[in-house]
Amino acid sequence: MPQKPPVDKRRARSAASRKAILDAAESIVRSKGIDAFTTKTLVAKSGLSERTIFNHFDNLDQILVTRISEYLAPLATPDTNTPYPVLPPESVRELPDLIEATFVEALETPRVQKALDQFFSLALAVATRSEDLLAEQMLKTLATVAQQNINTTHERHPHLSLEQRFDVALYVNNLTYSLVIGFSKGVEVLGHQGITNPTTSQLLPYFKWAIEQVSAGKPSLAPQNF
Repeated sequence: MPQKPPVDKRRARSAASRKAILDAAESIVRSKGIDAFTTKTLVAKSGLSERTIFNHFDNLDQILVTRISEYLAPLATPDTNTPYPVLPPESVRELPDLIEATFVEALETPRVQKALDQFFSLALAVATRSEDLLAEQMLKTLATVAQQNINTTHERHPHLSLEQRFDVALYVNNLTYSLVIGFSKGVEVLGHQGITNPTTSQLLPYFKWAIEQVSAGKPSLAPQNF
């Protein structure tokens, strides 16, 4: 009886297969359109069996939304070359402004803009077939992004009171979900101008507009609340 490969090798092989499936799916949709994305074309493009593909994913739609969601990950993983800002307890009043500025700066970085460009273009293609599933997955992914950013903020500022932590969490959530509002408005306005596949740089003014709307409800954190 043949021996099973070591666990690390099995995990590496599984990760490689998963990546091959996601890469192949994206390639098919981008080059041939969503209607060409079938089990048959995915098997041919990935070089993997149908059984292997569906051992990793429940269905074709899940493959696409998984890849799309990955492009939102940089919003929760700041550039390591830019240290996450930390404020001392006596400057806690400035924290909401700092959170907003950091959020906007992230949207302006080439790394995040490249990921969002890939996200938007693929999402728009997939939306023609799986709009409800895409919307559901986007909200789940943004919730994860928001929670990761909330955790980072709390870890960097352990002196926050319980009430302040709640206010910060609510504000970070609102900032994160403002991307959906900005995206929707931007696509609508730019669509009327004949731009059907906008880039992040074209959408950025609408993201900033949405962030400004959220900023109107920015929490007030006072040092004396400790």
